[in-house]
Amino acid sequence: MQLSISGHHVEISDSLKEYINNKMERVERHFDQVIDAHVVLDVAKQRHKAETTLQLSGSKIHAASEHDDMYAAIDAMIDKLDRQVRKHKEKSTDHHQREGGIKQQPGLETSNSARIIMRIVDILSPTCVAINVNAASKKAVLEALARLVAGDTPDLTPAQAFDGLVLRERLGSTGLGNGIAIPHGRIEHLSGTVGAFLKTASPVDFDAIDGEPVDLFFALFVPQQATEEHLAILASLAEAFSDDELISKLRTLATPQNIHSLLVSS
Repeated sequence: MQLSISGHHVEISDSLKEYINNKMERVERHFDQVIDAHVVLDVAKQRHKAETTLQLSGSKIHAASEHDDMYAAIDAMIDKLDRQVRKHKEKSTDHHQREGGIKQQPGLETSNSARIIMRIVDILSPTCVAINVNAASKKAVLEALARLVAGDTPDLTPAQAFDGLVLRERLGSTGLGNGIAIPHGRIEHLSGTVGAFLKTASPVDFDAIDGEPVDLFFALFVPQQATEEHLAILASLAEAFSDDELISKLRTLATPQNIHSLLVSS
């Protein structure tokens, strides 16, 4: 992959170049048919913007993000880019399978999800992490999570996200105990799995299994048809949040950026 980097009203330092190169290597690992990539950095009115256009064989992929910090903007842009590249790769694979006459047999629906190893880094954008959120009720927490994820997901509205979470909560609380909850829902027409993390300013009554209030929330949204993927990711998240050391760090870290870095490395 040929990578070019340009800037408007911003100096492209060696450290920025190295940071972008390292981030783009992650994208290339997931899809090695990128011909070239052009990254543009811009600063206007104290807002930092990062955008990239990937040239693929016969198509292009574009992603952009803004933040008050350039490195955070790059992180968010790379996350969006990576999700789009994965979707493109999956569609290409499905197309080639159909062209080759490969049909999925009944009872083998797990084969597709088995080849996709989903990690927090794949579903959580830096802009979908919020801390010190003032929420006095379960409803307020779900509304905040819905707004948070919808702000970074073009094919998801806050109302759709909220309705999906409420529908699941009606079946029973997603509070796991120890101050942790994993609200989740399946959303019609959602193109890929996305997540959001929220830490409240003070614990909220969430009808958790241990009866204790909750202050750490990881919301998960999956496409309507992704039943087995949904369950697999939930199991992985529940396992990750059973780590007492991780939970302790999440409660002490003071910035969304640090929390995102911790989560994606877990």
